[in-house]
Amino acid sequence: MVNNAYRGPKFVNVAAFETWRKSESVLVVADLNPEPVRDKYGSIPGSFVVDAGKFTVQNLGGDTSLPVVFCGLNRADPAPVKAAEQARTMGFRSVFVLLEGIEGWAANQPTQP
Repeated sequence: MVNNAYRGPKFVNVAAFETWRKSESVLVVADLNPEPVRDKYGSIPGSFVVDAGKFTVQNLGGDTSLPVVFCGLNRADPAPVKAAEQARTMGFRSVFVLLEGIEGWAANQPTQP
């Protein structure tokens, strides 16, 4: 018997995410960081800034079949995991958390203001 129960979001590291982002034609990246964090680190180019507790399907591009990657500050930030779980309850099938968050991304990748 196969158990298809949801076991939480999948995690993706910065290197794998960057490779995936370059090859994926449509990918939703949700930046959950508050303004002071975005002021310090910026955001991943092309990401949507969303409120961790108040986003909607429309805030995330409107298509629940698209993969969504949630980005918080770093590994210790619980917001991306909670948001990914919320997105699953909203019908998104492919939800991921950027493991190192914006700190890990900004260390070696370009950001946008």
